[in-house]
Amino acid sequence: MAENNVLQLLGDRPSRKEILAHWEPENEAFWNAFGKKIANQNLYTSTWALTLSFVVWTLWATIAPS
Repeated sequence: MAENNVLQLLGDRPSRKEILAHWEPENEAFWNAFGKKIANQNLYTSTWALTLSFVVWTLWATIAPS
C-alpha cells in the first residue's frame, strides 16, 4: 500500500525537485520508476568530476615543484 502512495503522490511527470522531496530508494516501485535513473546520473556525474579533480591535482603536484 505504501509503495503506491508515493507514486500516486508524484503523478505521471514529476519534476526532479518533487522526486527528491519524496525520495524512497527502498521502495521498489519508486526505484524502478524514478530512483534508478537519478542515481545513475548522479553516479556518472560524480565519477567524472572526481576523475577530473584527480587529474588536475596530479598535474599541479607534478608541475608546481619544478
